[in-house]
Amino acid sequence: MLGKLTRWLRILGFNTIWAGELRKSSSEDVDNKILIMALKDDLVLITRDRDLAKKAKKYGVPVILIKDGDLVSRIKAVLSEVGIDIEKIDRMDQVRCPACNGMLVKADKRDIYDKIPPKSREIYDEFWMCENCGKIYWKGSHWRNIEKFIKLLKSCK
Repeated sequence: MLGKLTRWLRILGFNTIWAGELRKSSSEDVDNKILIMALKDDLVLITRDRDLAKKAKKYGVPVILIKDGDLVSRIKAVLSEVGIDIEKIDRMDQVRCPACNGMLVKADKRDIYDKIPPKSREIYDEFWMCENCGKIYWKGSHWRNIEKFIKLLKSCK
């Protein structure tokens, strides 16, 4: 339901879990799993599901109910609800893997050389690797697009 929002919150450095990652099958209802995790780990639930939000509030789980809107307005709503000023988010050194939520750590090019696409090996010298899934990242066009999006977030009031 909010997979794109989840990926962007990870890029911004937030520890997130997406309901889709908890499902063993597409038909599995994971609402109870989500509520148990939120209670156990003191998490904030972000959802578009009004029924789940009501149930979560009943059990004392903090909830952010996302209404319709574009990605920028959704991110700004989440940050506002948790009391974080978007201006303070500019440290790209605390990025999480958008794919799995693992932390990205600086990687020595020599250690990951065989995992880097040949063209990227030639062009880039700085690389990061996800501690969890092993995916490799570098400051290519995707990174520049992330920086542009963060500037857009900051410019929208």
